[in-house]
Amino acid sequence: MTLGRTDSLELEFGVDQREISRVQIGQDVHLRVDALPQRTFLGTVTSIGQLPADSAPRVLYPVRASVANPDGVLKSQMAAYARVLTQPTSAMNRLVRGPARWARLFWWKLRS
Repeated sequence: MTLGRTDSLELEFGVDQREISRVQIGQDVHLRVDALPQRTFLGTVTSIGQLPADSAPRVLYPVRASVANPDGVLKSQMAAYARVLTQPTSAMNRLVRGPARWARLFWWKLRS
């Protein structure tokens, strides 16, 4: 038998390489699980991996967060969706960020 504390859990999730620079230790995390879709759990980023996880089509960096579980309703291996609350950006910045990134990479490849 193994006993452990369940009042807080450690969550590990992947963040795309394009967004990892926006994630910092100490930022808030909102977590939702399929089993309890009406409830949002709160946590805090505790570590950011330096090497990407082995994920074929996309490069994802592992991020760990400590999530409060005072009622003990979160269980290991539950399907979850996490959102890290990064610095706010405008809608225009979000729309332009992808094409601007593509243009910078395209220009860099032309110059090489």
